[in-house]
Amino acid sequence: MFVPTGVRRFACVLLCAGTVSAATPTGEPRPVQIGAAYYHGQQVKLTLDGLMTTKSTARLGPWVLGARLKDSRPHDSRKNLYVVFPGVQYHNDGWPDYDLNCIVNSLPVGDEPVEWDVYFALVLDPSVQEDFRDESDLVLAGQASFRPADLMEFQDVPANLFLRTRMKIDSLTGLAKFRHKNGMLPRVAILPAGFAIRATVESMEAAPSTEYRVSSDQTVPSTEYRVPSSAPQPQLVKQPVSGTAQAAPTSKKSPVCHSGPDFRICNYEQKTAGTNTR
Repeated sequence: MFVPTGVRRFACVLLCAGTVSAATPTGEPRPVQIGAAYYHGQQVKLTLDGLMTTKSTARLGPWVLGARLKDSRPHDSRKNLYVVFPGVQYHNDGWPDYDLNCIVNSLPVGDEPVEWDVYFALVLDPSVQEDFRDESDLVLAGQASFRPADLMEFQDVPANLFLRTRMKIDSLTGLAKFRHKNGMLPRVAILPAGFAIRATVESMEAAPSTEYRVSSDQTVPSTEYRVPSSAPQPQLVKQPVSGTAQAAPTSKKSPVCHSGPDFRICNYEQKTAGTNTR
């Protein structure tokens, strides 16, 4: 039977739309793409690149991290993108277990997309109060260790929500995979996320500190700019920076990195006395 070309195209559009809709269960907020990261404590614009299909899209809860590259193994030639749990940069009222920060270790020259190896950084030490926004601080915390207190419980682990939801770890016993031979744990566990992406990173000159916040309840009066759950992109909510103004990015010693099939280690020198800290 002959089917007009216009009808065939319309049917194809309906089928494609049905495929996309099936990926988002009824009542679940649409995922939104990450759009910013921190570099040396300052926020930079991050624009994801690549065709994101149902199969290729890297998603964490309500956040889209980009289109997965075919070669997922870490490479020294790639830049690093760290997804830190917990963090305050990205928050969704309906997904508190996916509150996170994004950190990049480089500000590429030019406007062409580059490849990024993605790493999860999980804060394990309950004494860590820092909201990480710089790779060197994150790596130094990853190289430091702590011994869990006798009365420590799993819910005391700052990244416990992500560990429970994403990695199916719900007890201190489950943290054994992160333990060193001496029984101690890293203050921050840094591990490959299992995928890489392409993205453009650009400087945001004189940009204030901002956070991506998505509310699942639009009926509550608020002075903040809220994003409806059906919106494809989050709005920026300008938050005042506590304390004194942040200093401009300063040059830091480049790390010496070594990669393997399932790890990447970067060594930094400890900060000397007089170095500005947050």
